[in-house]
Amino acid sequence: MPSFQAMLPTMGACMTSMMEKWSEPIKRGHHIEVFKEFKSLTADIIAHTAFGSSYAKGKRVFELQQELQVIVDQLLVTVYIPGSR
Repeated sequence: MPSFQAMLPTMGACMTSMMEKWSEPIKRGHHIEVFKEFKSLTADIIAHTAFGSSYAKGKRVFELQQELQVIVDQLLVTVYIPGSR
């Protein structure tokens, strides 16, 4: 596993890419959904540093992971495990 310091260039490149993507909408006076953009940035950094791939290429995997988390959360509410309460 790479050290945090080794990940800094990748993180910087992902952030630079995000800022470049923002420049045109900002010039036009459009709003940017910062929460959505930072969520995408985080996923992109994770994809690059952990898997050597961009978030765009692995987007479906992240979407499926979110869907799976919702299902697990719903199951945890409905399943009774003796001794858990």
